[in-house]
Amino acid sequence: MKNIILVLLTVLPSFLSAQALEEDFSDGDFTDNLTWSGHTDRFIVNAEQQLQLFHEEAEGTTNSYLSVPAATSGLTVWEFFIRQEFSPSASNHARVYLRSDVPDLTGEVNGYFVQIGGVSGNMDAVELKRQDGSATEVLISGAAGGAANDPTAIRVRVEVNASGNWVLLTDYAGGTEFSSEGGATDTTYDTGAYFGWRCRYTATRNTAFFLDDVFIEPLFTDTNPPELLSAAAENAETILLNFNEPLSDFTAANFSVDNDITVLAAEADPVNAALIRLTVSPALQNFTTYTVTVQNVADAEGNVLAFATADFDFLQAQTVEPGDIIINEIMADPTPVRSLPDAEFAEIFNRSEKVIDLGTLRFVSDDSPDALTSVLLLPGEYAIICDDEFADDFAVYGKVAPVSSMPALSNGGDLAGIEDADGTVIDAVNYDDSWYNDDEKADGGWTLERIGANAPSECAGNWRASEDTRGGTPGAQNSVNGQFTDTDAPLLVSVVPQDAFSVTVTFSEGTDVNELREELNYTLDNGLTVLSANPQNAQNTSVQLLLSDELQSGTIYTLTVSNAIGDCLGNMTAADQSKIFGLAETPEPLDIVINEILFNPRTGGSDYVEFYNRSSKIFNFNGFVDAPVLILPGEYIVVTEEPQNILEEYTVESPQNLFLGDLPSYPNDSGTVVLTLAGITVDSFTYSEDMHYQLLRSEDGVALERIDPDAPTNSAANWHSAAATTGYGTPTAPNSQLMPSENVPPAADFFSIENPRVSPDEDGFEDVVIIDYTLDGPGYTGSAHIYDARGRLIKSLINNELLEFSGSLKWDGSTDDLAKARVGIYVFWAEIFRPDGTVVQEKEVITVAGSLD
Repeated sequence: MKNIILVLLTVLPSFLSAQALEEDFSDGDFTDNLTWSGHTDRFIVNAEQQLQLFHEEAEGTTNSYLSVPAATSGLTVWEFFIRQEFSPSASNHARVYLRSDVPDLTGEVNGYFVQIGGVSGNMDAVELKRQDGSATEVLISGAAGGAANDPTAIRVRVEVNASGNWVLLTDYAGGTEFSSEGGATDTTYDTGAYFGWRCRYTATRNTAFFLDDVFIEPLFTDTNPPELLSAAAENAETILLNFNEPLSDFTAANFSVDNDITVLAAEADPVNAALIRLTVSPALQNFTTYTVTVQNVADAEGNVLAFATADFDFLQAQTVEPGDIIINEIMADPTPVRSLPDAEFAEIFNRSEKVIDLGTLRFVSDDSPDALTSVLLLPGEYAIICDDEFADDFAVYGKVAPVSSMPALSNGGDLAGIEDADGTVIDAVNYDDSWYNDDEKADGGWTLERIGANAPSECAGNWRASEDTRGGTPGAQNSVNGQFTDTDAPLLVSVVPQDAFSVTVTFSEGTDVNELREELNYTLDNGLTVLSANPQNAQNTSVQLLLSDELQSGTIYTLTVSNAIGDCLGNMTAADQSKIFGLAETPEPLDIVINEILFNPRTGGSDYVEFYNRSSKIFNFNGFVDAPVLILPGEYIVVTEEPQNILEEYTVESPQNLFLGDLPSYPNDSGTVVLTLAGITVDSFTYSEDMHYQLLRSEDGVALERIDPDAPTNSAANWHSAAATTGYGTPTAPNSQLMPSENVPPAADFFSIENPRVSPDEDGFEDVVIIDYTLDGPGYTGSAHIYDARGRLIKSLINNELLEFSGSLKWDGSTDDLAKARVGIYVFWAEIFRPDGTVVQEKEVITVAGSLD
């Protein structure tokens, strides 16, 4: 029987009209008649007419294989003889593949094989296993130690029926007296295309494997034409067609592609003959859908596929450039966990029109950039960067590009960036936890989300805490997308000389760095020009200007900043901004005076102190404020530990003059405020709650104001409570009780009405009447009412309120019961109470005009 035999079995009814395969290598060749493929240079047919491994140049641990087409389906019997002249081990054992979907037995295979030992030392057995790609599972394990001998010589028989019931039989003497090793049921793979033998060995076992007497029945008789399973682009010039079986004779003429693509050549893949590689011209175009048409191709049995088509999209990774990929979301502190995984991550977004292979990029946060896993990111797609330990946890949210070791992202602020393999920065964010704009969320469990994809990364106004109840939006559009809350333009806060040839300009928020660097955006008087403009911090809130000439002491200069300098979101002022400055001088006592103090704030509020430069000189004000700030002639500066609280509680006329600074504790009953600059005590004020207006219902939230900046600081008569009409405080503005001694008004006629006429018809003409007043001292309270011609009260304007030194009242012609006063003559009557107990009463006539009702 030393021939290759393909016979028509007639003995067994179950195999009636079925072909079988027999191979005993009696012809001394394994490449003729029945052609085996694989590592053919590593095998021979020896003198005993057995197939033998013969790899003379073997080094290390090697896998070598041979396989032969052997289509089987359903009911099948396999039989073979195998000999190994060694005791098997993990590095030295054989597999005989019964059913394999591919001819290459060293890669990923779907099918079944018999393994001869190589697992458990002296307990090695003959095992039937299923392989799923690279994973394997034992279906039947034979007798322990059955394959542990040195040498082993075993004949194996495997049977499976149409229901997937498997039986493993062996004869450890190498004969045909088979004994069952057990059974199993498995229907994972009902068909197979190849039979083969794979040897795993070290250099000392390079000739110690033998195979003989291969028998398979029945072989599957194929009567079906091949099927086109799929088409895909391998690159811009090559298309791969995947068939369910190898094709026979074919040429390029059997294939065509739409969109004016020409097929130049068609060849079967050398490893998997069911793959057909088409070479095409011109090159495929990105983001294009193509249709491949196949006509009149046949399999080895001559079954013809007359017509088939398959569509595919061509996507080719393109070179990434700065700005193509952006950092879009950052989870620096996942604890306390809401519903997202308990892990730090960064989300990136492809805002370009390119297909980008993330495997070409690295995530940067510390000194060791971490390579991303290769993932194709399409335009408009998101990807989540995390430690590979959490890749599966984040996969439910979208594409994941994990790194082998995710660097720790600092909770308070850190760098999060993307760079290419050459170190070119694609995008980077130096975030800060203040960007959350929410102290509670900044404590953990919430992500920092980008608001606008096209707004700058390094822009605090472009980031905010997530509003998604899960704590973030990995893999999806941000919850704050497009919801910009910063609509304010940067204000010019200060211009402070650093030396005679340079000044530092500070803005209230970050600015557009390109405009910040533009020298032409800055104009100076006194013949000075700007030679260069250099940003001083990453937030772009300050810039140093190098000047063309030396600043002169005692000279006041004006710097004008163009309104072209907006913030990083494009908010710009309507007009240019100017600030005067000069070289700071050494102050003398009382050049700057303590002008206003809030020492008893409302519950939850903050103290503040206001200073006033009453001189004609410029001083560097660094007594309470850390940053260099100039206080200019006639300027007010307010220092507080909670600027936002002061902005919410009071009308702040000049917010740019409200500064954060450390203040000592100011008791509510009494204390002392001291201003020291350049080692000189410039002013000192000892206050007491007794200085407040005695008739106040509550002193909480009421500032104590200086009446005359030229009068002695510690004169109790020079201080008074801020007026109710100004909200009990005037931070950064002239005091409500300001009354310089040289401007004391006459003691009568406090009230005046320039136009005593009102026409309450909302036509924009005389809709209100304005009643102005100027007092002759502080601490006055007053009431003011409107009476009709019959003496009836119709409107109360103020009732026993503490008044500022000068101010205005208005009447819009309405009554206390919200009706419109009738046309006629009315009387304005006011009563003013001086602190000394005297009372002043005044009255004026007002006419209400309009049509008669």
